[in-house]
Amino acid sequence: MKNTGKASKVLVFVLLSLLALTTLVPILYMCEVTLLTKEEYMLNMFSLPSSFNLENYHVVLQNFNFVQMVFNSLMISTLTVVLSLFLTSLTAYSVDKLAWKGKKFVMALITVGMFMPGQVLILPVYQILISLNMVNNRLGLVTFYMALSIPFTVMMQRANIHGISNEILESASIDGAGHFRIYWSIVLPLLKPTLATAAILNFITYWNELLYAMILLQNEAYRTVTVSIVSMTNKFGSNPPLLYADLLLSALPVIVIYLVAQKQIIKGVSAGAVK
Repeated sequence: MKNTGKASKVLVFVLLSLLALTTLVPILYMCEVTLLTKEEYMLNMFSLPSSFNLENYHVVLQNFNFVQMVFNSLMISTLTVVLSLFLTSLTAYSVDKLAWKGKKFVMALITVGMFMPGQVLILPVYQILISLNMVNNRLGLVTFYMALSIPFTVMMQRANIHGISNEILESASIDGAGHFRIYWSIVLPLLKPTLATAAILNFITYWNELLYAMILLQNEAYRTVTVSIVSMTNKFGSNPPLLYADLLLSALPVIVIYLVAQKQIIKGVSAGAVK
């Protein structure tokens, strides 16, 4: 039995290692290509760099308004996460713990929103934002991202809130606490793992979003990192090392966030199920 158990563990380890390699190999290859010159890449795309050449990174940072685009992505993603988490945590608390007319209808709308493809909303969203003078405006994109994040984030937080004992909330209410005080002092602290997970997942999602960022932010000064990648691909498609350098720099913040917070993501995702 012991030998069978060890063999199964070894098999699982090997399979997981192979799965990890499918992710790591492309990243390592991308890192290696960024150190090549265009000529070296054209001669052999799998060749090792002749020297530790950082020229491609220098070109991206100096000539393509990359820093401004990173700032735009950071501002839009961060603002979206902060505002949406506050609103969705209030919504999740309200629909799970409070009794009010129309709650079932609101939950039905939120549920439908989870299955609505974002692509089908392009035309109505664009027309609404034009009428509000919010096209070519970072706030317009933030507003849409917030709306898009509501279904998943509400459902995720509601699963955690549902596990909070009603007796605790009733005791606070008897002591004179209002609904917002109960939310702020009891519910919100207990939601921290889920809030952290939702923040990370939403940040990564909206950092990588391209379609609406390209449509709603047509002014180059407001463009995000993902839009810069498309622009560079159109202009410098014949220089893959330069494009790979742009891709790696664009992905670096998200990779770092995920590596630092991967345990928190797992903890937050499982919080509602454990309770």
